[in-house]
Amino acid sequence: MLSFQVFSQKSPVLTATILLLLLNACSSYNPGIYKYGSGFIGGEATYITKPVYDSNKVAKTYGGGKYYYSPTGYNRSDNNMQLELNAHRAHTFKYANITYGLFGYYGEYYVTDEPVNTFLNSPPTLLPEKYLGKKNYYGGGLRFSFNLNLPSPSADFRPIGLQMIIGKEYGNFKNFRQELSSDFRNSSDIVINNLFEQENVFAWTWYTEAVLRKEMKTQVGYRLAWTYSSSSIASNFITTVFTQVRRFTFDGSISVNRGVGEKASQWGFLMGLQYQLFK
Repeated sequence: MLSFQVFSQKSPVLTATILLLLLNACSSYNPGIYKYGSGFIGGEATYITKPVYDSNKVAKTYGGGKYYYSPTGYNRSDNNMQLELNAHRAHTFKYANITYGLFGYYGEYYVTDEPVNTFLNSPPTLLPEKYLGKKNYYGGGLRFSFNLNLPSPSADFRPIGLQMIIGKEYGNFKNFRQELSSDFRNSSDIVINNLFEQENVFAWTWYTEAVLRKEMKTQVGYRLAWTYSSSSIASNFITTVFTQVRRFTFDGSISVNRGVGEKASQWGFLMGLQYQLFK
């Protein structure tokens, strides 16, 4: 302590310079960090109704819709709402299920100025106001799934399956992402991390599910799934419960999405209704 006092008395200018450098190091610069992927993040792992095995192979056609809502979106205060219409053909064999179909969707993504790194000590640079607000998106594509099936008198166990989607996305939200890429490509104040600019939508899902049945008209089941999507820059963990009464299937899901290389998560819920059109 004595040596520092002597040094500061002899070199007051140098001492002040060192103190300023230390203060500057403690108050580190904090740019705003944002991420944006495809709006179609909720429907990637949508549950697809399949008939249970009944001593013979079965094929049925279904049509329905889904509603998805996320109160967090890609960034902390964003939110995302989505509606989907779909139709698919499902084949059940003794030891396998195969489905294929198509879907179309419309959604609205609300962009706010709160970035991913709001929780840090120093306030971050915020996204300018002209970029904020509601952005719509829409599109469609194809959906396919295959899983193993282990039937028993009271249940169908589907221990492992793979579901894939491929499609396109259009609208203001896609244009917004492309605009950010151009405007902030070399910015140090606003950092756009994990930005998906394209219109192609692609995702694959690993899942396991089981269906308990009472006779053949009423079924109750669950599904656990993990999705990776290059278009939504995230991995997605989904828990689903569903019930089928005669021709109607109702399902509800909760999803937790984690961005690539990030610790923060977003979550959402999905509700669906499907109807057996014909055999």
